[in-house]
Amino acid sequence: MFLTEKRSCNTFDLILTLYKQLLNTRIEKIGIILKEAFQIDTNVSNIYNITKIAY
Repeated sequence: MFLTEKRSCNTFDLILTLYKQLLNTRIEKIGIILKEAFQIDTNVSNIYNITKIAY
């Protein structure tokens, strides 16, 4: 009984750890995507400002 409980606990811990890693990876990827999107947005606004100055 004790061994089974311990094993199930270890399995649960493993699943939890894997889930946390997956979550962290997703958060990182979302961060990178947001950063790239912001960079594109900044470039677009810079182009807009340059065009505004030119006219």
